[in-house]
Amino acid sequence: MAQIITNQASLQYQYGDTNATVLSNIATAVLEQPLSVEKTSLRDEYRAGDTPTFVLRIVNSGNAALNNVTVRDDLGTFPVGGGSVTPYAFLPNAILFIDGVNNGPLTPTGGDDRIVFTIPTLPADTTALIVYEVALTEGAPVAAGDSITNTVTATADGLTDSAQDSFTAVAAEYADV
Repeated sequence: MAQIITNQASLQYQYGDTNATVLSNIATAVLEQPLSVEKTSLRDEYRAGDTPTFVLRIVNSGNAALNNVTVRDDLGTFPVGGGSVTPYAFLPNAILFIDGVNNGPLTPTGGDDRIVFTIPTLPADTTALIVYEVALTEGAPVAAGDSITNTVTATADGLTDSAQDSFTAVAAEYADV
């Protein structure tokens, strides 16, 4: 969450027998966290049997490196009855790019309902991309017009707020002949 700061200048003066104070307009600035995240997919639609490819774009817009950047994807888990359904299953093939340079495979931690990627250090003024695939599970809604929304959250050491983004994919309408 952004931090808002305000500032107002005052000037006190004396001219002859006159003492006065004047105030400036109030200036407001919004301080944004240096970390942002965006989730996209190579396609906006899916169908049974698909293996969607997701791209996470993590940006450090600050002037200092961020350490232990943690990116958590909830894999679209939603409550059903007394339990939950996770429509995506991670396929172990994530690749990390930092400023367009392939940094090799990236192995997440997590469980059946989430994956967590960790970037040890993200240099200042740098963009990282994590590209990975998931498979649709048996619990995925695949009727035409159904959708899956999942959320990604990024944090880093020393930051008070997290960055978050969601992506919604829609089940494609198609004939399977």
